[in-house]
Amino acid sequence: MLSLSKHTNRVFQQTVNEANCIYEKREAMNGHDDRYQHLTTKEEVTMEGFTRANLFELSSRTIHVTYSTTSILGGPILSYRDDALSRSFNGEEIDIQQTTLGEVVTVTLETIPDLRTVTFSLIVPVVTVMPQSSGTRIKVLGITATSPTTIAGPPPGPQQLYSAVYLRGTAQFIVS
Repeated sequence: MLSLSKHTNRVFQQTVNEANCIYEKREAMNGHDDRYQHLTTKEEVTMEGFTRANLFELSSRTIHVTYSTTSILGGPILSYRDDALSRSFNGEEIDIQQTTLGEVVTVTLETIPDLRTVTFSLIVPVVTVMPQSSGTRIKVLGITATSPTTIAGPPPGPQQLYSAVYLRGTAQFIVS
């Protein structure tokens, strides 16, 4: 669990309280007050002083992943390295799905026709951080899925085999 200083915790709580008050005013006005027109849900209220992390540097004993939600290329980038493979991905090579678990970020590590396809997925939670900070420590789940392929169609048995690993590292906000 993240340990905040008393001051940071107090500022955070005050910001949450202010956001909730604004949301409640918006609800009470039933949309009749233009000052609160842009607020529709509590999730849309940005807490002053905090921002959403956009850079994740993560590793386990054998896997190292760097994932950035934005880049100067105009889209996400992800680099993956393990004992046997080192790959970089950007833009449409990265499949990003919003789920109740968080953002599931998937890349295809290997495709060997008539043998297998190997993908790696990272489950990335929403992480809020202070801008210009060194970030916050996080632990996320990484899943390698191997799908057997044959020219004759799906082989008998499971169509995906999974290997899961926890990756630890930092989440931070960088200006790109």
